[in-house]
Formats: sequence, C-alpha cells, structure tokens
Amino acid sequence: MKAIIKKSTIKGSIAAPQSKSYAIRLLFLSLLTDISIENLVISEDVLDALNAISVFNVSFNNNRFYRPPILKLYRDYIYFKGSATVLRMFIPIVAVIGGKITIDGSESLRKRPLNAIINALSEKGVKFSSNRLPITIEGKVKDPYIDIYGGESSQYISGLIIALMLAGGGTINIRGRVSSKSYIYLTSEIINSLGGNIYIYSNRIVVEPSNDIKSYRGVIPGDYLLASFYAASALLTNGDLSIHGLPKPFSFFGDHNIVDIYRSMGATSLYRDGIWYVKSSDEYKP
Repeated sequence: MKAIIKKSTIKGSIAAPQSKSYAIRLLFLSLLTDISIENLVISEDVLDALNAISVFNVSFNNNRFYRPPILKLYRDYIYFKGSATVLRMFIPIVAVIGGKITIDGSESLRKRPLNAIINALSEKGVKFSSNRLPITIEGKVKDPYIDIYGGESSQYISGLIIALMLAGGGTINIRGRVSSKSYIYLTSEIINSLGGNIYIYSNRIVVEPSNDIKSYRGVIPGDYLLASFYAASALLTNGDLSIHGLPKPFSFFGDHNIVDIYRSMGATSLYRDGIWYVKSSDEYKP
C-alpha cells in the first residue's frame, strides 16, 4: 500500500476563534451593568468566570446577565478549575466588595504564587491566610489608592480597574515593568466604551467615578492571536484567507498588530469591516 501526500493550499473564509479575554472581562462587568452576549462560547475559562460572578448573585438567563441589586458575597467558598485570568481578576474584586471567602483551585492554580496582589491589598486592610491556593480572604479595601508590583501579572491590574469602578473610583500605581500591558488597555477600552472614565498615564491608572455606565448588548469578538495561526497557514501554503468576526484594531500595541507585522513581511494583510484578509506572497522579508 502506498500513500501519496500532496501539498495543501489553505484558502477560503473562516470565523476567528472567540476572544476569551474579552468574554471574561464582559462577564465581570455584569457586576457593574447588565450584559447581553449573543454568541458566548462555553469554555473552561468562561465556566470559571460564570462561577465567579455567581458568588455575587449575578442572575443570568439565555446569555443575559443582570447586575445584582445588592453587591456582596453570597457564598463563602469557590473552586476554580484552571483559569488563572479569572482567579487573578476575582481576588481584587472580592477585596473591594468585602467579606470573607475561601478560594481553592486545580493543582496548576495551586502552584501559582499570588504575592503581588496579596502585598498590595494587605496594606489596605485585607487579610490573607496564605500566598497560594487554598486561601481565605477576609476584610475590605479601606483606601482606593493601590500600589502594586506590575511584573507578576497584568490580570491583577485589570481586576483592580473593575474593582475600583465598583468602589466609585481610585488610583493604581504600578511599580516596575508591567507584564502584558496590552491587556490592561483592553480592559480600559471595554469599560470606556460603556461610559467609564479610565485614564492610563504610563505606570499610573486613574479610575474616575462614573454614574452613566451603559448596558452591553452584542457579541464577543474574535481573537487576533488565535486567528494569526489561520493566517500563517494560508501564507505558508501559497493561499489566501478571509478571517471574520475580528474587532477593529485598537490604537495601543497588542495582538491585533500581527496584521501589520505580516504586511511588513511582504504578505497581503489588511483589516476591513470586521474581516482580516491575508494572501501569500512570492517572497517574504526577514
């Protein structure tokens, strides 16, 4: 028996994988306003986010999420299956809302240190039983001026931004190098699009009070990083591809800049009206 394998060419049209980063942020924002998502894809990260907001009694039905009338902890225990993003954003939100809760998680989450957020919030009146999961958090942030080391994770800072929105405003001072700063910009862009007032000045973030936060009704956009693998497969096989469902590229540097990077290499690569068009080239630049 002989098998002949011929080279394939990737071409056509495909939907971009959904952005879990965007989905998680919108779900946490249901603590602030009503959120309606038309195309929510359930993943382990999304399940952890749904579990997180249920602790605060967010009600949801048919992908509609309703802000609780009284924002407080309704459970004293939560278990996360594996989403470090959800865990890291959840901790500062709990600390600002106040109360007592024990958090545990999968073996991989138990191995992750939580030093940066613990050090930042311990100075503000919040007590932590350890620096890893399982951990019990008790108390409430007394001062909305938070000083935090930025090199451990940007997800703490995204959580702090949402938390300070819930608290009516505050300031975050970030020490040292900021890890994955584009995701902090993503958080602020989403909130500001709903009427928030988040201002980023280098390593200082100001969260101003806002009494006019709009509800959200729409879809979760695609993920540029995941979509870039589709694009690369077309470029490597002398093909062309249209990738649908992507958001308009933001002004800050982030995953969406892969569109420009592929173009600078010599490929046809452009964004128009939610679609990323890519086409291979006869020659690529190093």
